[in-house]
Amino acid sequence: VDRLRAAASTPARRATRLEALSAHVWKLLAAAAGGLGDARCRMAWLVDGRRRLDAARYDAGTVRRCLGNVVTYASREVDVEAVSSSPLADVAAMAGAAIAEVFRSERYEELVDWMEAHKRVFREGGKWTEVVGTGTGSPVLVVSSFVPFHVEGDFGFGRPRLVIPWIRPGRLGSAAITVARSPLEDGSWQITARLWPRLADAVDAD
Repeated sequence: VDRLRAAASTPARRATRLEALSAHVWKLLAAAAGGLGDARCRMAWLVDGRRRLDAARYDAGTVRRCLGNVVTYASREVDVEAVSSSPLADVAAMAGAAIAEVFRSERYEELVDWMEAHKRVFREGGKWTEVVGTGTGSPVLVVSSFVPFHVEGDFGFGRPRLVIPWIRPGRLGSAAITVARSPLEDGSWQITARLWPRLADAVDAD
């Protein structure tokens, strides 16, 4: 990841680790989508908005422990050729710009209000997801980063070596990777993936 970050950075802009990883897999997605004859492809990111909530309205300690309705998707659809032909640093900048578009306090305030107005759906056994997660339209890869969330896994038997957040996909058609911090707290990441065969082939060939 550190090598990817160096490759995805320029003297004017240092990419984050997540942007660098996203740029790399976006190029792999473009290669897979182009091999299927698709002209466009999409990336999506699960974005943690807890730090963007108004501290005057929300208790910081409570927000820090909350996951729920302060997490949303950012997404971007582009031409396969644009991703394939662009330097890694440019693709990383595209990822950063897409995330920044939803990384606004107003977005999360609206999301909290919307969830409050529609929470009866859960009581009636219903559920919903954002369109990008269904996999309709151009090929999509969703990156879910749980790096900001500390997972406590010591239940009296010592610190675990592996912790994997599980996202139940149901019948959704998007590819997905999940990034989590290592429970060893050494700065390393653990990444799991759910990929369709053409994308898995592109990853294996990289």
